[in-house]
Amino acid sequence: MQHLLVPDTSFPDSVKNRFFSRVRLPNKNGCMEWIGGNNKRGGYGGFHTQDKKFFTAHRYSYELFNGEIPEGMFVLHRCDNKMCVAPDHLFLGTQQDNMIDMRSKNRGYSTKGENHGLSKLTLESVREIRQSHASNNISLTALALKFGVSVSTIHSIVNNNSWRNL
Repeated sequence: MQHLLVPDTSFPDSVKNRFFSRVRLPNKNGCMEWIGGNNKRGGYGGFHTQDKKFFTAHRYSYELFNGEIPEGMFVLHRCDNKMCVAPDHLFLGTQQDNMIDMRSKNRGYSTKGENHGLSKLTLESVREIRQSHASNNISLTALALKFGVSVSTIHSIVNNNSWRNL
């Protein structure tokens, strides 16, 4: 895939040259991968200009080819490749758009249910709580004591306000 977008001429040539010296030619998926350094947080490519200004590579590419990024907007990847800077693989979105995109592509990690670092319950224990409450009419207090959680947690479970995925 060929990238026909023309870079913005307002960026200094020295910065553009520094940027392009760290970009691979498009691969079979059309990704132009950043081969320079990356930031420790998030693993996205990035670089400093001679005047010490820092750019993430994909955001710089977006601005170079598409113009300024409005405040509060994110640059997302169609290709789902953090190191890609191909301008036609990048698009703008909100934080919510980014989270929807992540979930739709089964990326990230789940912080729900027993995968949550502070969870005291498992899927099996939640099923037992619901079944015990429904069939044996065990009180919320008794269930809370048995499973080592608060009465309000049990209340949320039996009323499907939490652990709704079951």
